[in-house]
Amino acid sequence: MKRILLYNSLSNIMLEVVVWMIYLKAQGWSVAQIAFLEGTFTICQALFEVPSGIISDWIGHKRALVLGEVLCALYLLTYFMPKQHLVLFAGFVIFAVGLALISGTDVSLLYENIPETQKKAYLKYAGLFNGCITLAVALGNFSGGWLAKISWNVLFISAIIVRLAALLTCLSISEQKMTDEDDPITFKLLFSELKDFTLHERAFWPVTFATCFASGAITISYQYGTLLLEQLKMPTEMISTVFGIISLLGAVSVLSYKFIQYWSDKSLIIFLQALAVVCSILLAFRNVFWLLLGLIVMNAVFEIWNVLLENRIQTISYGHIRATVFSVVNIFESGLMTLGSILIGLLTKQLSLNTTVALLCVTLLGVAVLCSLKLEKTKLV
Repeated sequence: MKRILLYNSLSNIMLEVVVWMIYLKAQGWSVAQIAFLEGTFTICQALFEVPSGIISDWIGHKRALVLGEVLCALYLLTYFMPKQHLVLFAGFVIFAVGLALISGTDVSLLYENIPETQKKAYLKYAGLFNGCITLAVALGNFSGGWLAKISWNVLFISAIIVRLAALLTCLSISEQKMTDEDDPITFKLLFSELKDFTLHERAFWPVTFATCFASGAITISYQYGTLLLEQLKMPTEMISTVFGIISLLGAVSVLSYKFIQYWSDKSLIIFLQALAVVCSILLAFRNVFWLLLGLIVMNAVFEIWNVLLENRIQTISYGHIRATVFSVVNIFESGLMTLGSILIGLLTKQLSLNTTVALLCVTLLGVAVLCSLKLEKTKLV
């Protein structure tokens, strides 16, 4: 378990994630070109999500994570050629495949390494798991901007070193055997179980849509929030610090299992998503205080409801297709992100970036709240 937590911490120290848009803009890329690049990434991630989930369940979750880390390291190399647009696009396609292999697989490996007698305590483990990740993201966000101030090359070399450290840590993880040798996993079996799951598990669809619409909104605010702050002449290192603080506050997710002792998970999810809707309106203001307040609150409360929704998915998932099920969720989220990037590229020609981002976030979060109202009532503690 400790090695899994260490691996996921290293894997989520993505030093470039907060400042890459600023970097490309400094290299002559327009907002529309950056949005198109982001859209290419998300559509590729959507296309690879289900295949990568099936591959992960087929070859084993540990091997899938190793392959994903190798691809993510290769993607970072393309930043050394910012003027070669095709190289960057190829790099983001590679990154999409790498993240598709990792997403869903990491939490599946976590769930499988929890003893059977403690499966009901998954929410507590998931809170710790996500808390470690958010602290790692905070470290990456804090460090990225300051490393960029020294040199962009120093930033990207450091990011590659961290990825290689994550790869080596992953290799040391022991993977639990999920099936007997007499009952091998085949593509036919995986497709059959996935079809049966999506057709008959009615609780899956409300939680899927509640998850992907909300995550899509928060990701848009997170990605384009850097450009919103940059437009207000905030230095790159300060933007990095702000997003480090945002990520650090997200560590409150470790207390998710405590919160539901006083609220039902459904009520808490709806309340927090509704709060995020209100805060997303603040992104329309070209004022540092209101913009920071909106970004900080939205991203902090997201970590709480995301753990609760993930717990619901883990509870209803079938063992053989756990990573595949998460890939189905991620494909919808990637599709929404693709649509969002396209709309940002188009709408910023008519509206300000602030208005466009706020409008998209309000819409996506509003739909998420409606989907959350359809969640089944459950008692987790």
